[in-house]
Amino acid sequence: MIKVKERYNYLISKRIFKEYDNIIDIGDYKFHYNNNGYAVYSNKNEVEIIVFGRVINSHDSTQTTKDITDDLLKANNLVELIIKSKKLAGRFVIIYNSYEGFFVIPDATSSIGVAYTICNNELLISSNPKNIADILGWEESYKSKEIKSSALETYVLPYDLTMYDNIKFVIPNHYLNCKTGKVIRYYPLEKTEKITIDEAAEITRERLITIILGYYKNYKLSLPLTAGIDSRTILSACKDIVKNIPIYTFYHENFSEETADIAIPREITSKYDLDYYVLKDLQLPSEIDLLFTKRLGSSKNSFIARNAWTYYNSVISNYTFLNGDIIPIAKSSFGRNLPEIMATTGYLTTKTHNYSKQNKKEIKRWVQAVGKYTKVSNISKYDLFFWEHRIGKWTMNNLMNYDILVDSINPFNCRELIETWLSVPRKSRTKYSIHKKIILHNWPELLDFPINPDKRYQLVYKSSLLFYCASRAKYILEKNKHK
Repeated sequence: MIKVKERYNYLISKRIFKEYDNIIDIGDYKFHYNNNGYAVYSNKNEVEIIVFGRVINSHDSTQTTKDITDDLLKANNLVELIIKSKKLAGRFVIIYNSYEGFFVIPDATSSIGVAYTICNNELLISSNPKNIADILGWEESYKSKEIKSSALETYVLPYDLTMYDNIKFVIPNHYLNCKTGKVIRYYPLEKTEKITIDEAAEITRERLITIILGYYKNYKLSLPLTAGIDSRTILSACKDIVKNIPIYTFYHENFSEETADIAIPREITSKYDLDYYVLKDLQLPSEIDLLFTKRLGSSKNSFIARNAWTYYNSVISNYTFLNGDIIPIAKSSFGRNLPEIMATTGYLTTKTHNYSKQNKKEIKRWVQAVGKYTKVSNISKYDLFFWEHRIGKWTMNNLMNYDILVDSINPFNCRELIETWLSVPRKSRTKYSIHKKIILHNWPELLDFPINPDKRYQLVYKSSLLFYCASRAKYILEKNKHK
């Protein structure tokens, strides 16, 4: 029998839903979650708080979730609570009820979804928008289907959209005011003080080791390893504990023994005698495919579902895997050296890989909404878009797919880390590598192995003009293929 995990599945409502194992009363609402989830409630002087999920203090990994919840409760107001939460890592949602109101605050990257709607004056909030739609008997909308059909299945809807017109997501850097039903942006609101790339690398290195050690004390960890620098950075931070962490690589159908993502991890793990597994793709059985569709609707990602099924059937299936999908923002992957003036609706739309006119309208809505914030803060639209769309929607949707069968957690999912990276000028982040500086300090020998040795795109990445033109050209070619 398949054990569906979904440990991050929750529902907030004023009604009771018996499908859930546990209910916590907070304010006028009821927080529902299941036995494999983890929620801590604390209250003091008419202020209440729930921290749901897995959370680590990046400054002190010995703190328990109860310690962290009690510390957040010491905040005098919502702003102070958000500031206190910057040092937290993991995957979590904070529910906060005070004299200011009732608020739901996702973690740094909204890695656990906060989907919400108001129907007949009833507010419903859940990790999965389909949970809400099923309660209300709603079907996926024509608009959302039209946008979704204009891209490959792996690509998500833009901005705050879900597959249902009247259900929205709270994207990163925002919180939900449940009294008004409004989503409020809280970052970036002021000018960012710049730091050097060396300072950012040292802060990241220290926090990363603390976070991973905190995870290691609480969970059985595994580590995916490819030829890329993101997974290599995590591996370097695991140097002192890596003998106790199984390492693996997915062997996809288009791979061979000479594929860099197979050959290089095998070479690294062989040299250091590490526990290593190659997980060959398994076909997704029809009943498992149906399970994903039933739970996620059109938010199903068949590629991730297949990865999850392959991992679920491996000898390391009971391990929580570390992934590095967040740290590419440290390289300013969307903007590289492009001038800010070129961060237009048209260019950012190419990064969504969606060819619908409505998709472009939604990107324009986002660009218009963030304009005043990027001006006052000197945070780049390229980086903010990567954070709020690529990580806040795409990565979150991938995690929602993985969560059905397996557990994953990201050591970089910490607001303090992300804000630290964005405090380094983009020119420095693209010219030098925070990743390499971390590896050089933690485990320099790992840099002796090639990093993504495919040289086809290196010239494009080195030239801002070529990178811009290539992004535009690729989008046009893919759009014509999709017609």
